[in-house]
Amino acid sequence: MTSHCLRESCEGVSALAAFIPFESPLAAAALGLLLGGVSTLVSLRASRLVTPEDPTRGFALVIGLMGLRLLVTLIALAAYFFFARPGFAAFAAAVVVSFIGGLALEAVKLSRTPSNQEGGR
Repeated sequence: MTSHCLRESCEGVSALAAFIPFESPLAAAALGLLLGGVSTLVSLRASRLVTPEDPTRGFALVIGLMGLRLLVTLIALAAYFFFARPGFAAFAAAVVVSFIGGLALEAVKLSRTPSNQEGGR
């Protein structure tokens, strides 16, 4: 693949592009929402690793998973920017919206007291 193919549309560069039009705003937004949703689920699952028995270990694992989440998101944004630039705006907007929505969901879920989480009053 030449740099010419990175800047302009090249026929036959990727077989996957024939099935998923990455440059389409709808497909880009769907992939961005998927990435944001998956990263939110990873974050919610990671918060369960903090236990009273070993909170330091759990906290270190959460920090590592948050860093990995950030790294994967940055790599995905860079890949979209360089390889499917026409769909980048929709992809980035969907990632940002789903990330903020995920943070709001995490804040609400984690702000509940233990008695509220178990159904008590």
